[in-house]
Amino acid sequence: MLTDNPLFRKSKFIKNHEEVANRNQIIRAISKKNIDCYNFIIVGDDKMLKGILDSDFPLEKKIKILPVTGVEYLEHIFSKIGLSKMLSKSNILTPEFLVARNFFEATEAAKKVSIQ
Repeated sequence: MLTDNPLFRKSKFIKNHEEVANRNQIIRAISKKNIDCYNFIIVGDDKMLKGILDSDFPLEKKIKILPVTGVEYLEHIFSKIGLSKMLSKSNILTPEFLVARNFFEATEAAKKVSIQ
């Protein structure tokens, strides 16, 4: 497990724990690792996924690290709209959405998708 959170070192369920000081160091640590197994865990959030996606890692490494099975699925990483589009392509229904860049557009979008 690779994390920047010291709470994980206390867990009796985690055998291999590597802690770094911050998110940037996690991405640097990942770059040095040969990840060829499914049991390597990176503790992170959406920003971590975005950092990995935007990194200069080879595409093959990104696909091994990120929750995707191929390059065609990268569009859903760090994008709720990308995820919705990907699910729709697979005939999985998602709520209607519109992009809003400010409060006024959000109010108008809410009226159009009937959530207000």
